[in-house]
Amino acid sequence: MAHADPADERRTRIADAALALLAREGARGLTHRAVDAQLALPSGSTSYYFRTRAALLMAAAERLIALDMADLTHVSEDAAGVATLLGRWLSPSGRARALARMELLLAAARNPELVVMERARERFIEGAVRVLSAAQPQHGADAHRTTATALIAMVDGLTLHGLVMGAPSRSQLQRMLALHMAPRSPAKKPALQGSKQPRRRTPG
Repeated sequence: MAHADPADERRTRIADAALALLAREGARGLTHRAVDAQLALPSGSTSYYFRTRAALLMAAAERLIALDMADLTHVSEDAAGVATLLGRWLSPSGRARALARMELLLAAARNPELVVMERARERFIEGAVRVLSAAQPQHGADAHRTTATALIAMVDGLTLHGLVMGAPSRSQLQRMLALHMAPRSPAKKPALQGSKQPRRRTPG
């Protein structure tokens, strides 16, 4: 049985500590020295593995994405599954990671080097497109992508709302998500006002 590489284990511990610091202190609180203190490591240990702050941010982002993707494999690809996922992310045990996610998204908006967060958004959108394509085959690819983008933005918004205002109930989340994920019937064209209806022929 192969043993885990101690260096890889140390990198993972550092990335987890970085996520915890992002959640607790915000992006400005993430420093090499703070990670060393968080893990009770000798000074300079974190900078040995991640030389720059950008590299440390990238490690945190990649660890976050790995954890999020692992969560996605355990939920169903429908409104109920997404509601379950959001409930997990907004639970007391998931709150720290949700806060770190918001911090990294804001950091990515300012730092082009964190393109990994943009790629993660694309992966989430592509997953939503697959779900919508199966649920709403009558709509085209452009419509699915537009709806999927709005859905992922809604998930981000619900996460932020839940962090600030408290998590909605699972049933509330499911109802809100279902508005975007439920199959829709093509809208019926309204009858033109003033149009003449065909006259019925009466027998006789």
